[in-house]
Amino acid sequence: MRPATAISPDGPMNLLEAVTLAASDKARNRGAMIVLNDRIGSAYYTSKTNSNSLDTFQAVDAGFLGNFVDVVPRFFYTPALATGKPFFDVSKTTTLPKVEIIYSYQGVDPQMVFDAVRRGAKGLVVAGMGAGSFPEKADEAVLKVVQDYGTTVVFSHRTMDGYVPGAPVGGIAGGFFNPQKARYLLMLALSAGYDYDQITALFRVD
Repeated sequence: MRPATAISPDGPMNLLEAVTLAASDKARNRGAMIVLNDRIGSAYYTSKTNSNSLDTFQAVDAGFLGNFVDVVPRFFYTPALATGKPFFDVSKTTTLPKVEIIYSYQGVDPQMVFDAVRRGAKGLVVAGMGAGSFPEKADEAVLKVVQDYGTTVVFSHRTMDGYVPGAPVGGIAGGFFNPQKARYLLMLALSAGYDYDQITALFRVD
């Protein structure tokens, strides 16, 4: 968060702790993790919450997995993977399908949905209001591109955290995934040839 030219840059310590964690036996069977400001978080749940603060990475609902004390990782819990964590083999993947994020707000122009698809987007992620809401006219545009172009549309939330339990006809509920993470998961799923039901299952947490 602080560059090398600033007073007390945090990069070197973050890097040292990240490498230390990766080499630790205690890190096994915990999935991908994020280390910053002496905190250890699950990458599945952790998001950047502030543009400048050292404690920017937070997992508001899930909490941290542990922390560092004198460059030694200490975990609060025994290993546990995030629920429904998917896996994709990308060893031979060189490109991913184009997926765009559409930000939701009152008065949003539904034409943005059509424009993104006409420019080559194979999927869309809606950063919805509340628990994934999109204005009615924009919902109609989503249904149109799903029917006419076969576009896959995932409804996420523009809030920092939360769960999207449902989606309008033709869409897919984004569950716990914020728009940025939902976009990458959708890109990977489309690249792997997943159909509607398989993609729906990826985002659902029972």
